[in-house]
Amino acid sequence: EVMGQEISLPVVISPTGVQAVHPDAEVAVARAAAARGTAMGLSSFASKPIEEVVAANPKTFFQMYWMGSRDAMLKRMERARAA
Repeated sequence: EVMGQEISLPVVISPTGVQAVHPDAEVAVARAAAARGTAMGLSSFASKPIEEVVAANPKTFFQMYWMGSRDAMLKRMERARAA
């Protein structure tokens, strides 16, 4: 168990940059992680919306960087939580 998520592997996929080189980008990685029963981390700089990624793998952790105003950060956090 990692951060309350049951996973089948002792590893998770960490947030990785430049996934947009693949048409499905982070969504493809989320599907692959889900197929193996593990979680993945999603960067604030992801090329796909968090909602699409979480739909492919509910075991997704959101890595949030401080960007913009406090209100913008809170909105981003709420989107991640809702997804």
